Amino acid sequence: MKPLRLIAIWTFFGTVAVHAAPCPTPGGCDPALVGRRSLDALRISGAPPVIDGRLDEPVWSQAPVATGFIQSKPRPGAEASLRSEARVLVDAEAIYVGLTYFDPEPAKILTPLARRDDETVSDWAFVEIDSRHDRRSAFSFGVNPRGVQVDGLWTDDTVYDSSWNAVWEAAAHADARGWTAEFRIPFSQLAFSLPPDGGDLVWGINFYRNSPARGESSNWSPRYSGLGGLVSRFNDLRLPAPARVHRFEMTPYTAPRVGNDGPAGTRKSSNQAGADLRVGLGSSFSLTATLLPDFGQVEADPSQVNLTAFELFQTEQRPFFLEGIDVFRMSTGLAFATRETSFADESPFYSRRVGRAPRGDLPPGTAVAAIPTATELLGALKLSGQTAAGWTLGVFAAETDREQALLDRPDGSRLAWPVEARSTATVARAVRSFGHGDSSFGLFAADLHRSGLGPVLASQEVSDAAALGAEIQHRFDEGRYEVRSWALGSRLTGDEEAIARVAESPSHYFQRPDAQGLPRPPYGTSLAGIAAETRLSRVAGSLLWNLTARAVSPGFDVNELGFQRNADWLLLAGSWQYQSFRPGHRIRAWSVGSSDLGSGWTWSGEPRARVLDAWISIDTGNYWNAKLAATREASTLSTAWLRGGPALLLPPRTTLALSLATDQRKASYGTLDVSAGEEPASGSRSLRVTPLVNLRVSEKLQGSMGITWESDTVGWQPVGSDGTETRVARLRQQTLSLTFRADLTLTPRLALQAYLQPFSSLGRYDAYQRLAAPRDPDPGRRFVLLEPGTPVASPDAAQRSLNGDLVLRWEYHPGSFLTAVWNHQRDTLSLDARATAESGLTRLFGDPPVNVLLVKVSRRFGG
Repeated sequence: MKPLRLIAIWTFFGTVAVHAAPCPTPGGCDPALVGRRSLDALRISGAPPVIDGRLDEPVWSQAPVATGFIQSKPRPGAEASLRSEARVLVDAEAIYVGLTYFDPEPAKILTPLARRDDETVSDWAFVEIDSRHDRRSAFSFGVNPRGVQVDGLWTDDTVYDSSWNAVWEAAAHADARGWTAEFRIPFSQLAFSLPPDGGDLVWGINFYRNSPARGESSNWSPRYSGLGGLVSRFNDLRLPAPARVHRFEMTPYTAPRVGNDGPAGTRKSSNQAGADLRVGLGSSFSLTATLLPDFGQVEADPSQVNLTAFELFQTEQRPFFLEGIDVFRMSTGLAFATRETSFADESPFYSRRVGRAPRGDLPPGTAVAAIPTATELLGALKLSGQTAAGWTLGVFAAETDREQALLDRPDGSRLAWPVEARSTATVARAVRSFGHGDSSFGLFAADLHRSGLGPVLASQEVSDAAALGAEIQHRFDEGRYEVRSWALGSRLTGDEEAIARVAESPSHYFQRPDAQGLPRPPYGTSLAGIAAETRLSRVAGSLLWNLTARAVSPGFDVNELGFQRNADWLLLAGSWQYQSFRPGHRIRAWSVGSSDLGSGWTWSGEPRARVLDAWISIDTGNYWNAKLAATREASTLSTAWLRGGPALLLPPRTTLALSLATDQRKASYGTLDVSAGEEPASGSRSLRVTPLVNLRVSEKLQGSMGITWESDTVGWQPVGSDGTETRVARLRQQTLSLTFRADLTLTPRLALQAYLQPFSSLGRYDAYQRLAAPRDPDPGRRFVLLEPGTPVASPDAAQRSLNGDLVLRWEYHPGSFLTAVWNHQRDTLSLDARATAESGLTRLFGDPPVNVLLVKVSRRFGG
């Protein structure tokens, strides 16, 4: 059956079922609990409560009480079986929250010790505050019974970002009745506008409880599977507004560094200093700036093998770019993938572009004496806040420096060669919510300007890149349906050679000899394009689905400040999911669906993708989980497989995947992921096995070990051209990597972390072929074996690496840290005729090491 026909059928059934009540628990949900409720905060004028977790001050008993929590699991929508109470106090400087979580079996309360921001398996108490009251964003603060603090952000109503950090206090105490948690959250850490008349504020609020031993989580605001929205469902908190809010924080730092990562392994030392600054601008806006930020304490990116023509997406790990960057994000990702193509990470703003590794080419006939691995970030700022009309605004700007490589000429002289120009990046975002969060409208703009390109870099990098976009979202029919649309336009300008580099890059491949409707060289001094998407979704009920239409013109490109793999696409995609909950049964819950359905074409109508998948997931009564998925990709044209050559008709491919997980409520658990794929017509096949074990050794020590073993055979792997013909070969690739992590937590504010990843990969090529008829219906006639004796340049290679970090983190004062990092790396590219992926790991410790020691001390001033 055609994928589009299946999508239409499932859309029809979703429409028929629209009037089913969004309550998955048999017997229905209590309207008094599911409906919006409110709580009044009590103003205190005397001494504030001591944050010790005991709630024994008289003022706590005088505050109004919120109770009647609703289960998220195991019975979604039912009243919680464990009684919980919440109270809120307010003074001129902060908001205070007291949570009382009763438990008839307090011995079963899980109380592990963990480092800050490690939301490990434990009982947890959270307060979540929508202080902007835009029904789309919220600040989350959590604490466990040992006083371990975690925090994060909710964005776009349902997206959680655990990277955000704030300076606040919390404590907890367990007794014979259960346990209590006490919070002090300064107003300076929240974003909100003061009312012009000095009256009361109305915020959205939720209190969350997790009890792993019971298998129960509950909330004061309704949050459960099958209920559309999350922040938009928060109940209301009424509180007296403070007279003013003081927002001023300054955090200077110093970071001495020493290592043997200089030229030819020589010793290299330095001492960097800088500062972060946060200032309140009136009652509604704040300015965050950083001068010469240090990013040396972040964990190394994991080693990966990339055989595609496209860049790998790497997650952001730098603190300045993690904290508060949600205001600037415009989500354009889509859960659709086929062969080399994935839309999951698409975004017009990808913060790792700022300070990325230099990309300038080096002249021939020279040897590299030293080359920077990153572009120095001179400074950056973020301005964000909310207007009286309800608009949330944000402006981000960053300045990076010019970079040069040191090269040795054959005559012994040394040359400074430019590899990156000075650049200024700017991103602006504006979002406005309507109708209690059911509707929103947003604008996005981004610009990158490079100065001082000079004759060398002008031919390699564009001088200016701009993107402009808008989005709109609306929920209707009592929140059961959602429609979301966005559109973006992009424009690049620069020298003809620089524009040609972009036009002939893997995202575009304008140079394809059989391309229809694409520009031909010369491409001029600019490149422009558009992208747009509309998505209709059912977001509430047991049956959920979405149908998405996306168009990306051939010239659209936001890669200078964003992340983009795909241009020249017309795509119709969809997904669906049906879920059933059966508490108390051997099968506790099950769900079935499809997450990767769709068909795609180029703008000229050539078929680029036809994908059909299905999966089933089962949760057992002992809280184990199993998921089985199957994907079928039909024969379609790939415009990128031959790396700028003609489009190739790829044969059908089938993939199976199995995932198993033991009871993850427990401190120690295991997971297993297995996937296998086969493409018979090309002789391609793959197998990937990834087991992982997470162990809680003691209340202070936990760790994990994961293994990834992968075996791939690619029948038609491109190996370049001899100038007259395109060639492919059969690639046999084996990869083995191990990942070790360990956390030793001495106190919630003092922890030692270790990370180690040995990695080995080996690839061998044979069965060399030349391209004959790329679109022939018979796969056997698309390529012809090279005649015996034909010279070929073998790309056989073996890579092995070792990445390790040992990190000591001590928060010696709220918001002030001492961090010591030892980084150890070994990286070798070689080939032995008898080598295997396994033997590569055993030879790692004979490779030359690179060791770097960094100590960073920061001190926060202000509040």
